[in-house]
Amino acid sequence: MIDEGFDSPDALKDWRWLSDVEGWADQVAKVSVAGGELLIEPYTSYWLAGFHAPFLMQEFEGDFVMTARVKAEGLKPGSAPRSYSDTYIGIMARQAAPKAADWKPSDENHVWLAMGADGTESPSISVMRSVSGNSQQLVYATRQAWHELRLVRIGSTFVALHRVEGKPWRVTQRDTQSLRFTWQKMSERDMTHPGLPSRLQVGITATTDFLPTMQQRFAGLSDEPAAREFNLLTVRDGKRDLRAHIDYFRLARFQAPERWVGKDTNSLSEAELLSALGESLR
Repeated sequence: MIDEGFDSPDALKDWRWLSDVEGWADQVAKVSVAGGELLIEPYTSYWLAGFHAPFLMQEFEGDFVMTARVKAEGLKPGSAPRSYSDTYIGIMARQAAPKAADWKPSDENHVWLAMGADGTESPSISVMRSVSGNSQQLVYATRQAWHELRLVRIGSTFVALHRVEGKPWRVTQRDTQSLRFTWQKMSERDMTHPGLPSRLQVGITATTDFLPTMQQRFAGLSDEPAAREFNLLTVRDGKRDLRAHIDYFRLARFQAPERWVGKDTNSLSEAELLSALGESLR
């Protein structure tokens, strides 16, 4: 169980950066713990196909509920991230991959839920799934505010939920009125990822500057040389525009209600899901 409010200077002592674990470049421009918040400013980076971004992680085995309260701001104090920058702060669960020397894009398997700014309008919520390096994404309209983000793992299914400050919890993929666009034909259903092992990397990720820099310099989104080259670089001269605020991060083991046994979560109504996964969970 993790219940981290980032109130202590040594709050990150049990966390590790993916770049250190698997041997990739450090893509973090600044990181600090101050005023009860974790602050992260990433360099140019994005999770898509084989491309990486900063990922502050621990490991966890089994079903879980993972929740974080986050806000994406631009580098100018009080500003929103630039809308063209594909800038996000969020939570992710990822299968551990081989070290950099033996890695290939098809080793990338993860799910994420994040808020920030997509490449066309701002602000946005992103739901993404990558299976063997093939990424799919749903993007939803939201507003510039603090968001609580929640991923619940139930076997091979992941349910994404969010709560915008001052609003009730929503099951993200049931909020069809807010859906802005779908990328690579991702289903508007709860995410399934049957190939993931029981033990996963879980934690916080922050990304910025995909459209201005990554697409221009590293074309070919599933091309191994481009992804490998990028993951081994620290792009300091891009157009980064994210100061990610993380108020808290919580992770706990989850056991689905007995009444759900044998059921597909997609057969449950949003009200049924929220009764077990929303306000009642801490």
